[in-house]
Amino acid sequence: MERIKKNSAPWLSKECKHLMKQRDLAWSTWKQNKNEQNHVNFKTLCNKVTKLINRDKKSYYSQLQLQHKINPSKFWHSLSSLLNPGRNGIPHHLIPLHHK
Repeated sequence: MERIKKNSAPWLSKECKHLMKQRDLAWSTWKQNKNEQNHVNFKTLCNKVTKLINRDKKSYYSQLQLQHKINPSKFWHSLSSLLNPGRNGIPHHLIPLHHK
């Protein structure tokens, strides 16, 4: 399972982070006791987290676009910083683990 370091995904809402913790707990429960109900619970939470991440990310980028509508170069700079971690002076502790 992919892990994201603290503050590396600015689009994640508190609700999403809370659901991610529940999903991780469900995974631990399933690993300890591999029965069908635990697996279904884990998979259901995985699907909810995925949908919530997609919703939050879409909302974040829409807001980013609206905020920078007057200054398009600032928008593209912000977008580039998000899409190219490690460049433009982003500290390494803000880079998702799968990018290292």
